[in-house]
Amino acid sequence: MIDDVTGGEDEPRRPVASRRRGLGKGLGAILPSPGRNAEHRGRRDQLTGLPNRSVLDERFEEAFERCRVDRAPLAVLVVGLDGFSDVNESFGHRVGDDLLHDAAARLSAARRKSDTVARFAGDEFVVVCPYVASSDLACELAARMLEDLSSPTSVDGIEHQLSASIGVVLTSPGEGPDEGQSLETLLGDASLAMRRAKDEGGGSWRLFDPTLRDNVAQRSQHRQDLRSALEDGGLVLDYEPIVDLATGATIGESALLGWRQPGPELESSRALLDLADEVGLAPAVGRWMLDRALADLSARNDRASLPGNFRVWVRVAPSVVAEVSLVETVDELLAKHQVPGSMLGLDISEPSVATLASAEPVLVALGERSIVMVLDDFGATPANLALLPQLPIAGLKLAPELIARFGEDAAVADHPAAGVHAAVPDESDAAVGSEPTALVRGLVGLGRALGLSVIAQGVESEAQVVALRAIGCEYAQGPFLGIVAPAVVVAPTPEARRAPETATRTPREPEALWATGTTTNGP
Repeated sequence: MIDDVTGGEDEPRRPVASRRRGLGKGLGAILPSPGRNAEHRGRRDQLTGLPNRSVLDERFEEAFERCRVDRAPLAVLVVGLDGFSDVNESFGHRVGDDLLHDAAARLSAARRKSDTVARFAGDEFVVVCPYVASSDLACELAARMLEDLSSPTSVDGIEHQLSASIGVVLTSPGEGPDEGQSLETLLGDASLAMRRAKDEGGGSWRLFDPTLRDNVAQRSQHRQDLRSALEDGGLVLDYEPIVDLATGATIGESALLGWRQPGPELESSRALLDLADEVGLAPAVGRWMLDRALADLSARNDRASLPGNFRVWVRVAPSVVAEVSLVETVDELLAKHQVPGSMLGLDISEPSVATLASAEPVLVALGERSIVMVLDDFGATPANLALLPQLPIAGLKLAPELIARFGEDAAVADHPAAGVHAAVPDESDAAVGSEPTALVRGLVGLGRALGLSVIAQGVESEAQVVALRAIGCEYAQGPFLGIVAPAVVVAPTPEARRAPETATRTPREPEALWATGTTTNGP
């Protein structure tokens, strides 16, 4: 229990439930005012009034030695605020500074008297907790801090609700620095755990596990491999057809990035693109994908004229979508391969409020070139629906995670198949089917209400095709609908390439699935 965490040799603090919530800077009264005197300025963080790194080092060494002699565990917590850069970009650094001061006050209120809270760097804090009897109690302390941080606070009349991720690590009782128990090592391990908590969505704590170090080493190797693949010709593009669910016609293809020898956890195109974004290779990899996809498209169009509504879709990394250089790259490559902009589509991630101002001119400029854009992986994360009407997009691509759990229940699959222009289901229909079915149905309805096309990704079965058509979803792509695989590998020698004309299609399009209808112009 939390009371155990605050007990022991320290005077117990008031339980969280008895404190007033949402006081914001009012809690800052427990901290010394920044800049009080020369001693304070030398040993305290000037913004938050917390101990600085030199004081943290001193207190850790004192606490660590006491715990080592008494063979008692010591816990180190690294606290990282979630999405804090968006606060600075959206509301300014003054508001961000106020919220950092507020977070420092809340962490100080949640600690025990023997604990040290220090500002580590930027929006990260460190808490050193001596004499923590077990990992369970350390994690309870982390949970308490998350609860305190989550209470709303108001700055300039605007309510903010902080979220954080916390990494937790414990020392081994009786072991000293020679056994890897230094502050630097513990901070590194707790930071790994904190970043894993962020990767899992934030707003939670994570206890350090030694396998996290192995994951970091493996990730580093993947970075090196991706750089080598980009430089030495190890990348490959396959293409997934986008099918009109009313007619069975292929109206476009999504370019899927791959490489020759990926690790098992990087087999998906999305994982490779996320890795490229993480290591700063997104512009280079994105350019390579556009260059290769337009080259393949041009070659195929020369050999067998493609329909006028046909597009190849290429994913654009979030870090690139607001860059003016994206427009310049697209212009250059369209001219190089003599492909009209109307045959190119871009899958983009939803920009945040903070990046919309800079991204919108880029998206508008791309639209002026007849390039069509859709929001990729829609529904995988919480969406800011207020942004949708502001974005110059033509459609939504539903995340594969949603479709994977959709359409298998007989109640929905047995609905009569409806064309793309079917009426919106009534309230009695909305109750039919599972929760995933209701969610997908709602997102399809949202897209249609906004005049946006909806493309379901990751379709794996006939039941999903039937169910998607029944709720009025217009387009789909996924393993069930086949792969177009030019698999053009940029290799050191031309002989290593498979020319586009040797492409193989492995579609699975049972004609019984397709209703008679009119081919549309696509999303």
